[in-house]
Amino acid sequence: MSELHRQPPLLHRIRRGLLATEGLAAAASLLALLGLSLAQIVARNLLDAGLPWAETASRHLVLYVLFFGALLAVGSRRHIKIDLLGAWLSPHRQARLVRPLSVIAAAVCAMLGWAAVRYWIDAWTHGGADTLWVTLMDLVIPLGFALMSLQFLLEAALGQTGAPEQTP
Repeated sequence: MSELHRQPPLLHRIRRGLLATEGLAAAASLLALLGLSLAQIVARNLLDAGLPWAETASRHLVLYVLFFGALLAVGSRRHIKIDLLGAWLSPHRQARLVRPLSVIAAAVCAMLGWAAVRYWIDAWTHGGADTLWVTLMDLVIPLGFALMSLQFLLEAALGQTGAPEQTP
């Protein structure tokens, strides 16, 4: 067989690349949050002073961990599903619903992302120079919703067979 036939299709490679990047971002965010929290504890207890920007940065890093963790959950199909019919439908019918429900979830995430973009633009336009770094950290919200929408669109395009391998 030629090398072309051995490589996974483009959408599978894109999905794997996104999952790897999102995993690294989630891990880096968590490490940064832990490091910043430790630095704040040390500064308060040993130096009797805190880092004035650490509380705000920590809150934003929690958002980074949250969004990138949610992206990993969506990419591995381990996200929370509000599915009342799933208990009563056969696996075949459930598999047939994966694509349309993924498109609906992508649309909801896209709408939330668009609202987040509008909020971010307003904050950037009307924010003071002293809060620009906070506004830049807020970019995770529209970015997270956009990537989540992309993950759901990839799930819709790949269908049930496009699921990454899951370990029990």
